[in-house]
Amino acid sequence: MQIHGAYTRGIQGHLFTVSAAPNAAGRLHVAGIRDTVAQHTATTVTHALKRLGIGEVGADVRLEPAGAGDPPLATGRYSGTLDLPIALALLAVAGRLPADRLAGIVAVGGLDPYAAIESAGVRCIGAGGTTAIAHAAAVRGLRLIVAEDQAAAACAECPETTGAVTLDELVATLTGDQDADPPSPRAAAVKRRYPEAWRISEGDLRALEVACAGWHNIHVIGPRSYSLPQYGRIAQTLLPDLAGEAVRETTKIHGVAGLMAPWTARITEPPLRVPHYTISRGGIAGSRGRPGEVNLAHNGVLVIDQPTEFDRDAADALVAVAEDGQTVIYRYTPVEHTIRMPARFRLMVTTRPDELDARRHRATDLLELCDIEITGGMPTDTAMPTERLQAGRERVARAAAVLEGAPPRLIGGRAAYDTPSRRVRAIAQTVAALDGRRQLESEDLAEAERLLYRGDRK
Repeated sequence: MQIHGAYTRGIQGHLFTVSAAPNAAGRLHVAGIRDTVAQHTATTVTHALKRLGIGEVGADVRLEPAGAGDPPLATGRYSGTLDLPIALALLAVAGRLPADRLAGIVAVGGLDPYAAIESAGVRCIGAGGTTAIAHAAAVRGLRLIVAEDQAAAACAECPETTGAVTLDELVATLTGDQDADPPSPRAAAVKRRYPEAWRISEGDLRALEVACAGWHNIHVIGPRSYSLPQYGRIAQTLLPDLAGEAVRETTKIHGVAGLMAPWTARITEPPLRVPHYTISRGGIAGSRGRPGEVNLAHNGVLVIDQPTEFDRDAADALVAVAEDGQTVIYRYTPVEHTIRMPARFRLMVTTRPDELDARRHRATDLLELCDIEITGGMPTDTAMPTERLQAGRERVARAAAVLEGAPPRLIGGRAAYDTPSRRVRAIAQTVAALDGRRQLESEDLAEAERLLYRGDRK
């Protein structure tokens, strides 16, 4: 008999088949993955079946890629995804499940046989990357079984999804003895807010609107260290909710990284990431197939505070990703493969004058990515009204509609955007879009000239 399992490579979901057949040895043997993972999985599944009153199941289990487009399991992240499909395959071998009930099913998740209460059953544990896996299952027209807290995210991509609380309840559902409850998604926690304590000048807020609407990178320089990070939160507040493919990409990235809140179907809030300057190159650009900070900031805002303190390798990786709009991870063992993940974000670099005077050379490459520069960190005495921030978000959304999803910053690459005059024109296009216009006027160019970051060219 066969059942499908799934795993992720980067933010892409891939399927594999689990084939199980009885053997004369009387012991469970898992092949097709690394020995250490196979032994751990076999031990976990064996304990889980004992909790269901089933003794040792003698079977040979083989894991193989489901299709030509699915790479070997050695190239993916499958920790925590193998227990559930193998357990269901063994239950079919032991006669507890009809084999035909497992046809066309993809099962993903781990098992926890060590519950404190014996009568609680074997709890199903969610695995990362549920959205990517559900998309792969839906494309192939298969049904999906995941842990209950991951069912909402999976159901958004694959409507034929069953959420499993415990293994014995899942068996009852598959045999028809119990009806499955539909997934009940919960709204994600809202991190954006309109705090009354935010104090920012009208000119700085206008500059943030331009940066958010046109995906322009911005340099904020100011003497007050404690007030600079708030500019990132204000920029996040000005961004409209994500929609369409942006929602799917962002949800996939955060799901693979294990940052999806339980029972959450989608991430619609633009992310805000503020990595510490002690972060490594792998933490910035990702490593071993896991997303980095630049990926987690995709479709949102990435704040780099104190750039002169960042490690040189980490800063170089950030510059490369900011120019390319994606991260590329090359791996050569045990199988040569390449992992690509999107990383398009609004970059905000915050500095202090004394920091630049002493070590500007360490941040030159990052600052050269910036289109706009403002002097921040000097809040006004009057708090910014909530209505003003809401109006700013509406203008940014209107500008996105005028630009038709093609912000000037993302058109043509660096080669078409490497001179001050071209940057001025791109900023002016965004300024006009904020006013609902496509035609440039002299006032747009004048405002763009005032906002332009000039660096050492002043």
